[in-house]
Amino acid sequence: MQLIKFIKQHPFKSVFLKHVSMLGASTGSVLLIGMVNMMIVVRYLSRDELGIFIMMEIIVEFLAVVSHAGADIALTQILATSTEDDKPSISSTSLVFRGFTLLCIFMVFISSKSFFFMLSGSREVQGGTLYIFLLLFVYGYRNLLRLILEGYLCFKSIMKIDITISILNLLIVTVAVVLLKMNLAGVIYARVLSSLLGCFFLYRAIPGKKIFTFRLDHLKKVIKIGFPLQLNDITAFFASRLGSIIVASMLGPASLASLEIARKIPSILRRFFQSFRSVYLPSFSQLSMNQETRSEASLLMNRSLMIVMVIFGAAAVFTSFFAGAIITMLFSEKYLSAINIFIISMISVQFGVAGNILGTSLVAMGETKSATKVNIVGSVFALPLNFIIIPLWGAIGVPVVEIVGSCFGICGNSLFLNKKLVKIQFVFLLPVCITTIFCLSAFIFPTDKLWYKTLTVLVYVACNLFIYFLPPMKQFVFQRT
Repeated sequence: MQLIKFIKQHPFKSVFLKHVSMLGASTGSVLLIGMVNMMIVVRYLSRDELGIFIMMEIIVEFLAVVSHAGADIALTQILATSTEDDKPSISSTSLVFRGFTLLCIFMVFISSKSFFFMLSGSREVQGGTLYIFLLLFVYGYRNLLRLILEGYLCFKSIMKIDITISILNLLIVTVAVVLLKMNLAGVIYARVLSSLLGCFFLYRAIPGKKIFTFRLDHLKKVIKIGFPLQLNDITAFFASRLGSIIVASMLGPASLASLEIARKIPSILRRFFQSFRSVYLPSFSQLSMNQETRSEASLLMNRSLMIVMVIFGAAAVFTSFFAGAIITMLFSEKYLSAINIFIISMISVQFGVAGNILGTSLVAMGETKSATKVNIVGSVFALPLNFIIIPLWGAIGVPVVEIVGSCFGICGNSLFLNKKLVKIQFVFLLPVCITTIFCLSAFIFPTDKLWYKTLTVLVYVACNLFIYFLPPMKQFVFQRT
C-alpha cells in the first residue's frame, strides 16, 4: 500500500513504471516465444550446428557494433529532446547514414573474412558469407528503427511489433526446421525473414510524416554525442563476447553451443533489463539535466538499483538450485554438462546489471567520455584474464571474467557519479552479496534432494525480506523526494 501511495504522489514515476511494465510485458512475451523457439532448435540441430549459428551471430553483432559510428546510441536521447519538426529529418538522416556504414563495414569484412573464419573454430562458417550479409542488414536496421521509436516514446508500438516478430520467427522455424528439415539454413532464413518484416512494421509505426532527406548538421550532432559511446560499445562487445570467441577457437563450436545454452536464461534476464533500461535512460536524462530535479534522479537510480537487485537475485538463486531440471526440460540432457557454467553465469548477471545501471546513469547525464573510460579500462583489464582463465578452467572461465569486469565497472562508474554529486546508496550490494553466497552453495554442494533445495530457497527469501524491511532500508525505499 505504501508503494501504491508513493506512485500516486509522484506522477513522473507512475509514467516511468507504466512504460517499464509495458516493455517488460512485451519482453516477457517475446522471451517466452523465443524459449519455445530454442526448445525446437536445440532438438533438431546438433551441438556443432548450433555452435556455428551462434558464431555467425557473434560476427554479425561485431560488424553491427563497429558500423554505427555511435549514431545509433545517441539517437534515442537526441530524439527525446528534439522538437517535433526536427524529428523526421533526424530519423531519415540516421537511416541513410546506417545504410552507408553497413555497406562499408561489409566490404571490410569481405576483404578480411579469412581472419574471422579462423576465429570461428569451424570450416563450415566459411560458407556462411551470404547469411552473414543478410543477417547484418536486417539486424542493423531493426535495431536502429527500434531506437527511433524509443526516441518518440512509442513503447506500445515496440511491444506489439516485438511480439509479432517473435511469433513469425517461431512459425517460420517450425515450417523450415521441423517440416522441411532445413536444419541450420532454416534457422537462418527464419531469422532473416522475420526481422525483415519487423523492419517494415517498425518503419510504419514511426509517428508523423516520413521524409527522405540527409542533413549533415543532424549527423554531426548525433556523432558528436555518440562517437565516444561507439568506443564504449566496442569495448562492451569484447568484454561480453571475447570469452565466447576464445572458447569457439580453442574448444570448437560444440563447446560454444554448451556455453551459450548455459547463458541462455542469464541472457533472458539481461533482455528483461534492457526493457527497463530503454525507459530508464530517457527518464533519468530528463531528471538529471535539471538542477531542481537532480535529487529525484538520484532517488530513481538508487531505488532502481535496489529493486532490480532483489528481483534478479531471487531469479538467480531459484534457477541455480534447480539448474539440472531446468536445462533438461528446456534444452535436453545433452546440455547437462553446462550446469556449473549456468550457475556462475547467473551470479554474473546481477553484477553486470548493477554496473549497467550506474553506467547508463552516467551516459544519461552526458558523461559519455567517463562511461567510455570505465569500459575501456575494464576491458583492457579483463582481456588477459580471458586468455589466462579460459585455458585453465575451460568455458566456466567466461562468466568468472565477466564478474571481475562488472565489479570494476561498478567501482569506476560509482567514482564518476560521485564526482557529479549524484549520491549512491550502496545498500544495493546487500542482496548482491546474499545472492552470491547462496548460488555458490549450489555450485559447491550440488544435491538432488528436493527438500534441501526448497528449504534453501525459502531461507534465501527470508533473508531478503529481513534486510528489505529493516527500518533504515524501508525508509530508503519509500522516502519522499
